[in-house]
Amino acid sequence: MPKNKTKSKVNAKDVFDRYAVRKLTGKNSKETIDIFCNLNYNNFYNLAQRYKLEERQVSSLIGFKDEFFVETLINQVIKENNLEDRFYCKKITANE
Repeated sequence: MPKNKTKSKVNAKDVFDRYAVRKLTGKNSKETIDIFCNLNYNNFYNLAQRYKLEERQVSSLIGFKDEFFVETLINQVIKENNLEDRFYCKKITANE
């Protein structure tokens, strides 16, 4: 009897981690800020359409961008100023 493969449902976090993270990270904090200042939101909506994300998941995709920006920028500033032994950044989330 053949097994039916269940199609795993794609969620916003997986899409963000796979397709957006690499494009949003600069080599330093200035480059990261420039990337986010020139960011085109249509890229996120196109990703959402391509992977058939629901409306709520589209909002999550945009929210992950904001959380990622804050966390990445803080970590880059800490590293650039050689403050790793004094400061660190925990996971940033809008839910806490």
